[in-house]
Amino acid sequence: MSTTILQTPAPVSSLSIAGDYLFTGCDDGTLRVYSLSGQRNVLKAVRGLGSEVSSIACIPGAGSKIPDVWLACGIRVLHFALESTKMILGRCDALHSIEICSCEDDVLNEICLDENDSTLAFSSDSGLFGVVDLSTMAVKTMKTKHTSICGSVRFIPARPRELVSGGNILSQYDIPAPLVVGGTTLSPPFVLCLAISSNGLIAAGTADGRGIKRPSKKKSRKWNGLDSRHTISRVLSTGPIVCCQFSQPDVLTFSSLLGTIYHTRICIDEQSEEDTITKLWKGETENIAKVNALVVVNEKIVVGGIAHDGKGITDIIEIQISSAT
Repeated sequence: MSTTILQTPAPVSSLSIAGDYLFTGCDDGTLRVYSLSGQRNVLKAVRGLGSEVSSIACIPGAGSKIPDVWLACGIRVLHFALESTKMILGRCDALHSIEICSCEDDVLNEICLDENDSTLAFSSDSGLFGVVDLSTMAVKTMKTKHTSICGSVRFIPARPRELVSGGNILSQYDIPAPLVVGGTTLSPPFVLCLAISSNGLIAAGTADGRGIKRPSKKKSRKWNGLDSRHTISRVLSTGPIVCCQFSQPDVLTFSSLLGTIYHTRICIDEQSEEDTITKLWKGETENIAKVNALVVVNEKIVVGGIAHDGKGITDIIEIQISSAT
């Protein structure tokens, strides 16, 4: 295992990877772009956004081009083209700036793009969530909202009009008809992070370190991934799971609040519906006092958060997995 450390003046609040580029968003309203090769120099930056960059959604570019990004920042989402002649961009350089939250006390938590990069989903502190049609920039908010913070939102793979959101419950929504079509309450009733694999397996990190859901093996018109009859619930960590991501359909990486990282493989027997969770790798982020974000690509695990001195830090961890595992 080897680790490359990137330091920033303010805590890291969000991470994203696209192609060969790593994007880090910080509490002070800045974004930095690095090469995944491990070089510490900043390739591009955005600053002066006025609020924490709570989430980053990248639009993949062609070849070596730096992708465009959507940023969740305060009550707005902003679109930047980073393949610009400028090294440092400001808020005035945004191609689009869309106000999502009508209340100044509300803030956006997470954004994500659908498979076609045509719709942007969002979630907020007030429990609000919805979508932005990127062809018209029209904002559509779901009539039903969470009763507490809505921290996570994801599109369901191969179902571009359906969403799963995570707050006090996991809920499934159909965009054309914004009504709850399914839901499962977790215990304790709060979802800290959410990931969906390409084959429809859901991982939901909770405050007591558990919560894995999966869809039925039976094909159906409506996705039934939140059907309680097909639920697998496991305690995966001794502390809160704050970040998780599938890097392969059956490989899940997640981190506890204090930086214990688990890289696992989930195998489910279709006949018995019994599951086996195999630990591929486990490690500690000694440099990070509090983890806020995690992304994974190949055998690189990138974790960002607050350093022990209160500043920002990102660890790029290269792990080696035995081929026999």
